[in-house]
Amino acid sequence: MSNKIIKEDILDTDFVDQRELISDGFDPYLTLPLTSISAGGVFTINISSLLIGIISEPDVSAEVSDRLYVYGTSPGTADGYYTIDDLLTESTLTVIEVSTESTGGSVHFLHQTGASRVGFNAEGLLNVSADNVQDAIVEVDAAITSGGLTSNAHRILRQLIHLADGVGGPFEGFTSGAYREILPVEDPFPTSITWWESSSKSKKIVDKTITRNSNKTPSTIVWKAYDTDGSTVLAIVSDTIAYSGIFELNRTRTIS
Repeated sequence: MSNKIIKEDILDTDFVDQRELISDGFDPYLTLPLTSISAGGVFTINISSLLIGIISEPDVSAEVSDRLYVYGTSPGTADGYYTIDDLLTESTLTVIEVSTESTGGSVHFLHQTGASRVGFNAEGLLNVSADNVQDAIVEVDAAITSGGLTSNAHRILRQLIHLADGVGGPFEGFTSGAYREILPVEDPFPTSITWWESSSKSKKIVDKTITRNSNKTPSTIVWKAYDTDGSTVLAIVSDTIAYSGIFELNRTRTIS
């Protein structure tokens, strides 16, 4: 009695081949006529050209989560991309997306993206929980879109760490024309330094207010960062400074 493995013992679903790994999600592995899409969203496929059907067909069996591209239906409102939700029989399936009732047309069965077949460990990550590379990248992109930072976005952060002393106001990323005002005018001991978006002085970016002792040393220094409307305060940092004569001993910083 032979115990050798033959081709019929090997199922396509047990392997992820090279073509599947390089797929961008638009690579068709099977094209069949579409008989109809019912009002309940059941896709009925014409499998007359297959040996068995869409579930058990050697080498080209469909899988849940595979994408479909439907075209040429009547009416054409059902044309478009779908994702297999359940394989009901060798000739019928349901999809995740909402579909309209139609007849005729054809359907491409598309390989999933290769990156969705590659595992990913999201342990310890803040914005990613996916267990495959494709979905992990999607989650990273969503995090950037909803509030994460691209390099360009980082440049124009309206935070005091970017705008206060040591940085000197706005640099690359901001619109040219920012205007710095120091008050009182021609005073060696200024009490107000403000960066405006322009010389019209209608919108502030960041300012610094200095309260001075009688000997002109700063007793408190307050920085404020402003939102893009130029008036809403985003952050305040205040230093209270202690001296021995004119020599600074320490300062206490309050951040709000």
